[in-house]
Order: sequence, then structure tokens, then C-alpha cells
Amino acid sequence: MLRCNDYVNCDVVALNPAYTHTPFTARVETMMRSIADKIATRAAIPNNSAEVGFVNQTTEPVYKMLSIGATIPGSGLSDSLIGQYRDVIAADYAYVFLERNLRVGMAALDKDYTLQQTQRDLANHVRQRAQAMLLQLSQEKNLLYQKVGSFRAVSSHLEQLERQLRSSMPQHVMDMLGQQAAFLSR
Repeated sequence: MLRCNDYVNCDVVALNPAYTHTPFTARVETMMRSIADKIATRAAIPNNSAEVGFVNQTTEPVYKMLSIGATIPGSGLSDSLIGQYRDVIAADYAYVFLERNLRVGMAALDKDYTLQQTQRDLANHVRQRAQAMLLQLSQEKNLLYQKVGSFRAVSSHLEQLERQLRSSMPQHVMDMLGQQAAFLSR
């Protein structure tokens, strides 16, 4: 991995021998385990934390999945769900991140009214490459979803688990949950 001596001028580029690469799926799995542990221990997650940013960045129901996994302590359900869906969530997380930033870049390229003709041509070329990259990212994400089933399978699997958990709860717990929901809707 290369690094600059300073990010303004970058006049000296050197090799960073201390860098160790962590695969993206491992980072996502670590983040999901951190969230699951905080849900299980009922620890607060600060609003400006990496966990909140991760949940907000994905389009998949990550928090719901992890909260359902934590409903039965010691069952291993949370670990099972993380292992089953980490690749899909990592792909979705990467896709959303890249798509948002590519769209910001493309929007900046749309403001080409002060550019010279050669610069406009170069901006159009960069815009076309960005659109091609978006298309390729979308296709790769769809291929990964096909391997797992589909992203809708994640939601339906979570809904099925939630229904099973609710059906196995004692009636007095269900009554308390219903009373809490009624109280919170006021």
C-alpha cells in the first residue's frame, strides 16, 4: 500500500509496510458482531459510531436481523444469521457506498459550463466510465443476490423467524409487547 507524506502536496510517495489488508467481508462481519453484542448486552450505540453509519449505509434490514438473532440468548441464531448473510450485506454495503460517491462525482461533472471543449470531452469520457462502473457494480451485486436466493429472501427469512419467535412466546409476554406498542403509538 502506498501513502503520501502529506495529503495536500503529496510530494513523497512511500510504501507503507505496516499495512495489513482486511477483507471487506471480514470488516462487515466484525461490524455486525459488534452490533449484535451491543444488542444482546443492551449497551447503547452512540449516534456517531461506525455501527450506526454501517446500518444507515446498507439497504438490507441489518439491525432487524441482528435484533431478531438476539431474542433468544445463547441460541447461536445471531451467529448463524451473520454467517449466512455477511457476503450479501458486504456486497450491498460496498455497492451503496460506491454508487453514492459515483453519483456525487457524476453530478459534479454535469456542471461543465466553464470548461473548455477538450475538458468537456474528458469530462464526458469520465462520466461514461462512471456510468459503466455503476452498471458493472449493479450486475455483480445482482449475481451475488442470485447465489443467496435474493435480497427479498433475507427479509422473508427474518419475518419468518420473527413470527416463529412470537408464536413461541408466553401469552403474558405477548400482552406486555402489545401494551408497549400501544403506549408508544400515543
